[in-house]
Amino acid sequence: MVRVWIRPLSLPLLDVGMHRVTIFRFVLLSIAFAVVAAGSPDDQRPAKLPPLPKEIETLVATARSAPPEIFADSIIRLVEGGKVPSIEWQKVLLQDAFTAAQQAHEPVRLIPVTGLPTDTRASFRGRAGDLQIDALSLESRVLKTLLTVDRASARQLFQAIPPIRRDAATCEDPLISDASAYYDVSGAIAQSAFEPGEKEKSVHLQFLIGVLSGASTPAELAGFGRALGAVNLSRPEMEIVAGALEAKLDALPVNYRSFALKIIEPGRPQRRRIARETQRPDRGVAGRLFESLGLKGLPGKFE
Repeated sequence: MVRVWIRPLSLPLLDVGMHRVTIFRFVLLSIAFAVVAAGSPDDQRPAKLPPLPKEIETLVATARSAPPEIFADSIIRLVEGGKVPSIEWQKVLLQDAFTAAQQAHEPVRLIPVTGLPTDTRASFRGRAGDLQIDALSLESRVLKTLLTVDRASARQLFQAIPPIRRDAATCEDPLISDASAYYDVSGAIAQSAFEPGEKEKSVHLQFLIGVLSGASTPAELAGFGRALGAVNLSRPEMEIVAGALEAKLDALPVNYRSFALKIIEPGRPQRRRIARETQRPDRGVAGRLFESLGLKGLPGKFE
């Protein structure tokens, strides 16, 4: 069965010669054609799956009738909560959740700037971001959960995450895009989804450099830098990644709003701990990296 989540639309009509065709019908026909051309994802599922517990089967069926964000979030919670006992079903449902996540209304989490009045539309949208049901957050949450049962699939699906959507921002914009979930899961994949033989050949290092190449804002670089904390890298490997990160940071224009938000977000005590850890002599360029992250985007030093 092919499942497509479609939001109700109320759209004007298009004049096409003597006929009037609704945009909604045109969209439906396009989706149907694409689905038929691509084939059913169920064809790739295991031939036989054990039955789900009745109550879980009912919950999954109910979630499928909800908007895609709710379905994806529900599946993640069910699997993380140990409610789906079959490993095969966990894989199937998480892959369905990943597909649904790509159809979420918000493409990326939005965070309000400091001092934004609480009774504004932007503030409510920012608080909605705390639910982490935007497309990028959901995709990242699915992959983190999938890493516990199918590392190869998680690594493969990571490549299917669309390019991060970055709307042009001005100083007057009350919301800032937060792509940190993408970089968090990239660190988890680099740590867990590569075989020992691949790590000996530094394939995971190449993966991280590839992820870094797509970053285009200081906030994203800060997120990538924090994600490195989840990866066991040798000192030479850390030198390579940190050097690439410094070079990338030097090449970006300063964006005070975006960078300040990401650096301040962890909180002052955690900043002090990060600074203390990264400034240890045995961390080499990693210590200088943290200092450069602070000085490139913000004047002065951290407390």
